[in-house]
Amino acid sequence: NNLNLKLLPDLTINIVQRDDLDCQEGDRIVAVDGVPVSSIEELRVKLQGKSAVSLVVENGGSPLFTIHDPTTPYWEVTSVPATTIVKGTIKPGDLVLRINDESVAGLDTRTALDSNYAKISILSGSSLLAQRIKMEGMMSFTTQVEVGVSKNGTEPQYNITLNSFEPAMFGGVYVVGIYLGRHQIGRNFDLEIVEGQADAKRSELVREGLWQTVAGKPLQFKLVCYDSAGNRKCKGGDRITCTDGVVTDLGNGSYDIV
Repeated sequence: NNLNLKLLPDLTINIVQRDDLDCQEGDRIVAVDGVPVSSIEELRVKLQGKSAVSLVVENGGSPLFTIHDPTTPYWEVTSVPATTIVKGTIKPGDLVLRINDESVAGLDTRTALDSNYAKISILSGSSLLAQRIKMEGMMSFTTQVEVGVSKNGTEPQYNITLNSFEPAMFGGVYVVGIYLGRHQIGRNFDLEIVEGQADAKRSELVREGLWQTVAGKPLQFKLVCYDSAGNRKCKGGDRITCTDGVVTDLGNGSYDIV
């Protein structure tokens, strides 16, 4: 009734909750009773109504670390295997923002966590900012700016340019405050970062149930678009082509294809 495993969307084992299971964190389930599976939905279908199954597990070794939720714009570390050699510190509760200079938002978990070496940008879980992010589900950060001075009459004008907007890839509305030292200049204001054009490498095909249909019958699925930085598209209008298929723009960054 319960595998006693916590799995990532690609069926990589994130946490093993029983000592008698012949698998470890980082392994991946690839087949059930001899039938290949590649998603949580396919695994669920194969397990329905069965009290015992035979799982084929691909040995992935120990990952660099395990995470709580791969869908967030940051990864919260849940455990660090003893085999992981760290230059610096990484511990459960820390927030991982970037791996090898790439945002973890939309990053393939298996590729990122099963590598032999990784440059990791971490926000300490004990920091006030990390606690605020976990509590409020938001990102907050400080960045440097370029300031140019020009005179218009007797009062100097300051042109402020954001030159290191970190993390640059997170779309959404941010509250921005400008400070000179510890003194705030003016009031906070809202800054909206919108998603870019759809990127085929980041976008994904989604279908409820198995990828199969009866010969001669149409196959229906959905294309969910993301930009090159991993932001989910919220507007339609992208140029989508499908050979021998009909594409319907849903207006929200997703497209029905038949």
